[in-house]
Amino acid sequence: MVKRFPQVNITLSVHSPFPEQRATLIPLEKRFPLDDNFKILDEYVSKYKRRIYLAYLLIEGLNDTQEHLNALVDMVKSRVRPELYHISVIRYNNAFGANPSYKQPTKEKVIEFVSQLNLNGVHATKRTQFGSEIDAACGQFHAEYVKTKKRKNAI
Repeated sequence: MVKRFPQVNITLSVHSPFPEQRATLIPLEKRFPLDDNFKILDEYVSKYKRRIYLAYLLIEGLNDTQEHLNALVDMVKSRVRPELYHISVIRYNNAFGANPSYKQPTKEKVIEFVSQLNLNGVHATKRTQFGSEIDAACGQFHAEYVKTKKRKNAI
């Protein structure tokens, strides 16, 4: 597909630089490990010289530590073309059906995390989010769908 449409933007959901933890957040890690994805992406950036976006959902107390930040920096800097990798940090939104232990980090925490990535030479931005005040932000639409479906099935 990339050969037919090399102009597409590619985003890989990372959410944790640690495979075991990533597998709990993204079960497909077991089938498509992060290392395997990066081998493919490194070939892509070498050939097409296009930016890759890494989505990083920041969850308070889970993947927002200095250890995570350092591992992300190392992960990006070890790429074949690190300047073509960009981390898009997404603030976790509470949603129906999600793990109740997941908490939303403060806006200040997200800004500091992004700032530290940039200070360490990794391109990063905070993703602008809309709709959280009406439960329509990232992850919340699906949660509302699940909640509505459960109500209908209960009737």
